[in-house]
Amino acid sequence: YKNAFLNPPLEVSVPPEGSTLSSSTIAIEGKTDSSSTVFVEDEAVSVDEDGNFKKEIVGFPGETTISIKAVNRFGKQTSVERHILIK
Repeated sequence: YKNAFLNPPLEVSVPPEGSTLSSSTIAIEGKTDSSSTVFVEDEAVSVDEDGNFKKEIVGFPGETTISIKAVNRFGKQTSVERHILIK
């Protein structure tokens, strides 16, 4: 019942905050509750039975902000932003 009152956990392991990338392909990886839905830049990402998720997106050179959001079935959400630099 705690999921009805608490926001889902959201841990983004890749990319680290403030990282500099030399490629325009950005890998996003992390973990949440297995029953949550993850969105990267408002696009749904599949979550495995352990709560792990992976997604690759394409960014443009310069400073970029990536928005990651986990939403549980009760509508509670947790958001994380990653600020990175693409050279």
